[in-house]
Amino acid sequence: MRHNNIIHSIAFVLCLFTTFSCTDALDKEILSVDNSKQLTTRSLSSTADYYYWYNGEKINISSVKNLYYVSSLDSLNLETIQFKSKAISVKTNIKKGSFIEKNKYYWKIIELNDSNITNSSISIASELESKKIHIAPVFGKNKQNCIATSEFFYVKLKSEQDYQILESVAKEQSAEIIKEIEYMPNWFLLKSPVTSNGLTMSNIFYETGKFEDIDPAFMFNFEPTACPSEPDFNKQWGLNKMNLCDAWDITKGKSDVIVAVLDQGVDQNHKEFANNYSPLSYDIANGKSPSVVRGNHGTHVGGIIGANHNNIQIAGVAPQSTILSISHSLSISPTISSQLATGISYARTHGAAVINNSWGDQGGYFEELHSTVLEDAINTAIKSGRNGKGMVVVFASGNYNIPTVDYPASFSPDILVVGSIDSSNKRSSFSSYGTCVDVVAPGSDIWSTLPNNQTGNMSGTSMAAPHVAGLAALIISVNPNLTGKEVVDIIEKTAQKVGGYAYSTVSNRPNGTWNNEMGYGLCNAFAAVSTAGGDIITFNDKTVSSTQTVTGWIITSENVTVTNGAKLTFNAGESVTIKTPFTVNTGSQIEIYTN
Repeated sequence: MRHNNIIHSIAFVLCLFTTFSCTDALDKEILSVDNSKQLTTRSLSSTADYYYWYNGEKINISSVKNLYYVSSLDSLNLETIQFKSKAISVKTNIKKGSFIEKNKYYWKIIELNDSNITNSSISIASELESKKIHIAPVFGKNKQNCIATSEFFYVKLKSEQDYQILESVAKEQSAEIIKEIEYMPNWFLLKSPVTSNGLTMSNIFYETGKFEDIDPAFMFNFEPTACPSEPDFNKQWGLNKMNLCDAWDITKGKSDVIVAVLDQGVDQNHKEFANNYSPLSYDIANGKSPSVVRGNHGTHVGGIIGANHNNIQIAGVAPQSTILSISHSLSISPTISSQLATGISYARTHGAAVINNSWGDQGGYFEELHSTVLEDAINTAIKSGRNGKGMVVVFASGNYNIPTVDYPASFSPDILVVGSIDSSNKRSSFSSYGTCVDVVAPGSDIWSTLPNNQTGNMSGTSMAAPHVAGLAALIISVNPNLTGKEVVDIIEKTAQKVGGYAYSTVSNRPNGTWNNEMGYGLCNAFAAVSTAGGDIITFNDKTVSSTQTVTGWIITSENVTVTNGAKLTFNAGESVTIKTPFTVNTGSQIEIYTN
């Protein structure tokens, strides 16, 4: 421990405190409502033309004019959509992709020309249905910022004995039960008939009153976004900013502390993961091990967390903790929410203590759109992971430089949301901020691992979050008895107030002063790890009659007498708090050292 060697000789009493422009005609089903359920309605838009159920509330939402989600088992059929009416044609392809759920499906979001679409919406749907092409609405602000629904939706049973009820309602509605969602008990993926869509069907199922919950499977865009990097920054500058060198004197992590990386896959053959890559790593698309590298992003994130200290390339924050890679392309898919929920639940059921999620909905624009199945997985991890102690769930705040963080980071105060700073201790120009940000960490121009034994620079809150996930692993390595909430509290309480920002007391922020751009501040690894180790010393009700040294990260002392000729030394990492009565007699000495 380094000290400023401040010596105070005191001879008196001392006291210090330092989601398809669609009309209702497209929804041809007649909804059967169970009026015995006491339900509430919340309208977030005066132009709302659809709704869905979330947390018992009816949420009204608005579709985007002339945008349609369409899908088919036949890619050629999908690519050559034509309508009988020459006034209606495909104007633009917005986004497309493919995915596998029993069969391979091809999908895209299209924009139609705006001639007579409102008056022809029934014929549009009928033409597509005759070609076995599914159609569904798209929501959002515009074609640049939109979220689709699809033919798929999710239903949660009230109990596992209710599967026959699910079968009965599905048969009645001509819906297909695809599967139970992996690692998500009682949650099932269903497919609507070609005459309907997942949003409408999810409402029908919910309004029967026979099911615990539904999720219309909004197609959130969780693809990672890149920020420009400056290669002339000092490599790994962020480690010193977080005081990690001092923290590593205490711990570099432990192999039984597993950090899950839900991302594009961490390269298991990279030499920086030779000693700590879990054989249980998993690929969501294949539904089995090993994890698959589906882009550079995951390996870069994984290196920040756990690159080995092997004198080869870089240093990870928690090099002796185990990396559990859970891979997904993070590309848009009709079932992306359940896929990511599977990833989170896989981590929980395979011993992960911490999970890093450097992804989000790219701007948090759709505050009224939620995924219940994804939120269920996150909440279950937080509440019951680590054998009941709770997993630490870390999310990046987002890279849009707006006062709204990405979803799903924004939905729960129990998620540890991380913003980014640059090497000058300022909020990174891209870093999203606001009321949900808890702490910040280095995220601009971060040097880390890339696939095929490469290294390189990347920037984003995607890089900031794994610094904090690694820190959480260090804390749990020191004190495995801590709950997930206690780990988060320590990280927040020990954060450094940097950058010259105004930090202030906020009613719903109990762990110290807070700022909407910086949260509680920059994570301090040394302070957090020291605190987690129980290195908080209370020195009360003592009479010191000889030479005595008290060492701890934080020292509090009260009702102490230092007798004539005695010497008392406080050796503290952060602070010493002395309260009266505290008497230092003539001829005695007290020395206080702080880091």
